[in-house]
Amino acid sequence: MGEVAGIRRYPVKSARGESLGEVSVESGGLAGDRTWACVDDADQTIGSAKHPRRWGGLLEVTAAGEPATIEVGGSRYGAGSTEADKALGEHLGRPVRLTRTVPAQPRIHRLLPDDSGMVPDWLAELRPGQERLEESGGYARTGRFVDFGAVHLVTTGRWPNWPSGSGARWRPTGSGPTW
Repeated sequence: MGEVAGIRRYPVKSARGESLGEVSVESGGLAGDRTWACVDDADQTIGSAKHPRRWGGLLEVTAAGEPATIEVGGSRYGAGSTEADKALGEHLGRPVRLTRTVPAQPRIHRLLPDDSGMVPDWLAELRPGQERLEESGGYARTGRFVDFGAVHLVTTGRWPNWPSGSGARWRPTGSGPTW
């Protein structure tokens, strides 16, 4: 029989998360997981590291707790506060806001990998390196800012083959793990 070796929760979509010793599992996923998202004020798209040139700066932001706090540039702010929005906007280089409310038309920008072997089969009509604006339907299914699965279980069998520290940012791509 296996055992759980670690629990990671990401209160803000595409930001760094936190390690937990225990957490409640709800019908839509882990309590407090991806309950916040960063939204671009200009086009109302949801921030996603699936477009690293646009949103990669979120990977330098840490989110923790419930209610969530974020850490940007060494300073902490309460999620949803004017101060948090200002700090995130300065960090990302454009006006943004943290929200728990899904936009009327939830969309994300996706930038496909340059390597054709990393483009999932369900996106085969697109070319490597191509950008796409797509509907983000995870909120309707789970009540959280998820793209696919609300909970990811990762076995440790392949862990020795992963680059150092990669487990904290593992995400499925549809064609295998990313790190």
